[in-house]
Amino acid sequence: MTGRVGRGGGPWTAVPPGGGRPRRPDRAGDGTTVTVKTYGGGGGGAEVVLVTVEGGGHTRPGREPGTTVLGRSTRNVSANDLMWDFFRRHPMG
Repeated sequence: MTGRVGRGGGPWTAVPPGGGRPRRPDRAGDGTTVTVKTYGGGGGGAEVVLVTVEGGGHTRPGREPGTTVLGRSTRNVSANDLMWDFFRRHPMG
């Protein structure tokens, strides 16, 4: 794949954006904000969900990093919850 995430590049953006949600405010007060964009309309109901964390480091959203060298972790969303929500909407059976 080529292109920049969020800039319209890459084969996954061939499906038109839809269901884009506004930026989520920093409710956790941790200095991060989260934007969720959903690209849908693919074959068989396929969709791609792009989650952008602004102000965060190289960490897992929803968990405290084990060290400060990785930067800040957002508590505004949980990576685990986002993945479970996605897979519930798209079961493989």
